[in-house]
Amino acid sequence: MSILRFSDGVEIDTSGEYRTLKLKDGWYVVGQGTLQPCADQEEAVSVRDELKALAEKKTDPGLPGGGTS
Repeated sequence: MSILRFSDGVEIDTSGEYRTLKLKDGWYVVGQGTLQPCADQEEAVSVRDELKALAEKKTDPGLPGGGTS
């Protein structure tokens, strides 16, 4: 488990699948050890979907360009 702790007391678990997160200061995409700020909910959903697709492509050797070399 990867947890980011901020001085204002906010703690965010960045492990697991990519997902959107709404905090008091805005929208984020969280997952796979990352935290990506986004302008709004629409951008967060778009970024999440792109990251999921990229992760899926990297781990699926059946897709062109996927798998490990």
